[in-house]
Amino acid sequence: MSGRMLKTIILAMSMLAVCLMLGACGVERSEDVADYDKIGLIEDYSKKMDSKLLIFPDSVHAARISAYRMSLNPGILDIKGYVILDCTYDKEYFDLEVQRIKNIVNTVETRGGSHTKQVIYIPAEYYYPAYAAIDGYDNKYEYALINEDNREVVYVYVSNIELGNFYFGKYLKTDRTVYQEKKKDGFSIYE
Repeated sequence: MSGRMLKTIILAMSMLAVCLMLGACGVERSEDVADYDKIGLIEDYSKKMDSKLLIFPDSVHAARISAYRMSLNPGILDIKGYVILDCTYDKEYFDLEVQRIKNIVNTVETRGGSHTKQVIYIPAEYYYPAYAAIDGYDNKYEYALINEDNREVVYVYVSNIELGNFYFGKYLKTDRTVYQEKKKDGFSIYE
């Protein structure tokens, strides 16, 4: 193979790689309740989200959905955006769903073995008590807000959000400065 042909192949492959990366960096948005698909979100984004979305329900058949909002912008190594699902349940399903959330655990396999972490309870940092699977780890958050009075559960995933462009403040922590801190520490059941 000649040097010129090899250069042409390398250039073509480089251009293809750039096109694929740019194509993968488009923003996906939805506010249509029918678009909620946890499995699809995991298949498409879980590596960049650093999450299995365990807080979110697999199915919403027992819920009355008040809102679904999703805007995800995957970059080369990370993701920016949010997934919000606001559901109301009857008494029986609400109690079952809160129990499911409270009992979420994740086992992480490492070279040295494995470790298991359970969601944490955060009673006062949000407008409602919350159970978190991710709390500030690498600027990501995954939690469920529990409004017992209305039997409402709001499932939230946010990553690297820009507060000026985020219109859903009641779903965030009451102290907004935590979202501006760039830190790698924090809590995650996935790490």
